[in-house]
Amino acid sequence: MKNNLVVVRTTNPGRLADFYQLMGWSFEYHRHGKGPFHYSTEKDGWVFEIYPAKKATLESHSVQLGFELKGMDRFLEAGVELGGVLLRSPHMTDYGIQAIIKDPDGRKLIVKEEGTYQEVGQIALTKTNLVRGKGIELLGNSIHGEAEVGDFLEFQIDKQSYLTRITELKPETPSSTPTIGRMRIRALKQDYQTIHSWNPSSSFATIFRIK
Repeated sequence: MKNNLVVVRTTNPGRLADFYQLMGWSFEYHRHGKGPFHYSTEKDGWVFEIYPAKKATLESHSVQLGFELKGMDRFLEAGVELGGVLLRSPHMTDYGIQAIIKDPDGRKLIVKEEGTYQEVGQIALTKTNLVRGKGIELLGNSIHGEAEVGDFLEFQIDKQSYLTRITELKPETPSSTPTIGRMRIRALKQDYQTIHSWNPSSSFATIFRIK
């Protein structure tokens, strides 16, 4: 058996289509015969449709959807701007890198970063700095492995796990101690203040790479 159709209903189809379009989908606005106009998209034989509802119901809160896509962190940022509510920031699970967000109607989505991942390094973080309008900058010394722009960095603050993408990497001057240098990371806006208030003498972080 294969699922090939998902239909959701909403009192604001246009707003919801704008939200799900952030996943890279292209919606058509059409109708079947004398049926209602609605938004529809298809990929690999799987159809997702957004139909109008006459009034809001509690049904949206009992539906949970799951999607896998590339650039999960960028989708989350843009999704919150369009009315989504972030329930849990990106984190590592047995199934890969995931986050949880509600769409503008309140449906819970489990979003997974597409691809397989592997640990490629570990570092000791020594300093954090909030870069206004650009995110977080970290400084750390390499323990083993390597780091590249696009890799994910996982670390903990007050027992809360954070997982963010490295967006810029500036290696320090080579020395006898392997150095990662300054890293600009893509942290969700909701996480900025918490991360900025954290300035440890040293804390381990793990680097993951998606393939």
